Amino acid sequence: MEIENLIVQLKPSYTATARNRGYNLDEEESNDYDIMFSQGFNIDEIEVEPGEEFTISRDFESGSINCEETKYTYVKKRYEDDEEEWDDDRSDEDWIVLGPGRYKFENDGNTIIQLSINNNFD
Repeated sequence: MEIENLIVQLKPSYTATARNRGYNLDEEESNDYDIMFSQGFNIDEIEVEPGEEFTISRDFESGSINCEETKYTYVKKRYEDDEEEWDDDRSDEDWIVLGPGRYKFENDGNTIIQLSINNNFD
């Protein structure tokens, strides 16, 4: 069976969308409807090959992965009491939603590992 590339749909952040629409959020009132409509309309996609790392920048609110055909495993970092721990999420949901950060799509073509969290791209 051939391993397929991972498709991540990227939703732009509210702030990035407002900036791209010409609104200065510090100086003027913005048109929320215009910004939110544009957010939903301007979904971008990236295609990730197995073994490749990818980044979801702060300009994006989220990255969504459709799991209807392939049930991906998402391994995410979490921090409790300053100790790094890992959680495997083998969700039966139809979508995995990733926040801004760095990730790796493993060579098995099924596992997505979170390399950094909370906009920390070190």
